[in-house]
Amino acid sequence: MIKTTNPAIKNMEHYCSGEELVDEKKVATYKGVAFKSLFYIALTMLAAFGTAILLVRMPSLEVLIAACVIAPIGALVCSLIASFAPATVPVTGSLYAIFEGAFVGAYSKLIDMAYPGVAFAALVSTFVTFGIMMTLYATGVIRVGSKFRAFMFSALLCVVVCELVIAILGFFVPATTYLFYGNTWVAMIAAAIMVVLAALYILVDLSDVTMMVDGHMEKKYEWNAAFGLSVTLLWLYVEILRLLAIIASMFGKKKN
Repeated sequence: MIKTTNPAIKNMEHYCSGEELVDEKKVATYKGVAFKSLFYIALTMLAAFGTAILLVRMPSLEVLIAACVIAPIGALVCSLIASFAPATVPVTGSLYAIFEGAFVGAYSKLIDMAYPGVAFAALVSTFVTFGIMMTLYATGVIRVGSKFRAFMFSALLCVVVCELVIAILGFFVPATTYLFYGNTWVAMIAAAIMVVLAALYILVDLSDVTMMVDGHMEKKYEWNAAFGLSVTLLWLYVEILRLLAIIASMFGKKKN
């Protein structure tokens, strides 16, 4: 039985098919997860590039609000549905990729307008980081055991609680929001910690995929594993982009 902290996968732990399903056409495979992950990533990138181009050709407040406010809400709703209803992931996961892609595209374009090249650097850094983490996992340099999972879950829980506290304090003391999300050393350190956390969560996702394949889960659940991995990669990209933007604002020269 699969034990995981990934909400996109953990609700599938009762659907392991066991040893009786050995036909690759019926059980989950690494190749299947890889192709479905590429599908989600491609869908996200198409939405991101489309939104970025739209902001350049049709710069308006309506487009910005839709990409930076409505799209994240849509992505959140889709991710919640996907977490509690795994069977809907092929649809909700695709919608999530589109919504999140729209947000990421707008966010990246706005940052790149101020600090040219930062978005591309963040994209390259994301894929390089993924390659490194996959190598560390495949070679066994870092092993994902119960203690590692417990630590990661605790760290993620702390992050969620801290962000809620910061958001609440921000309503009463605006300086708090700037301290953690502005051009400050505290914000840069916080962003670096988030990058490390997101990178380490890739190991957890890869472990989840391994357990899913070894557990001979039904092939349809490849979508869930791919969705969980793509969500982590998007999270990593956003955190790297934020970190590089803060570094550029503090040490670089802003575009006039």
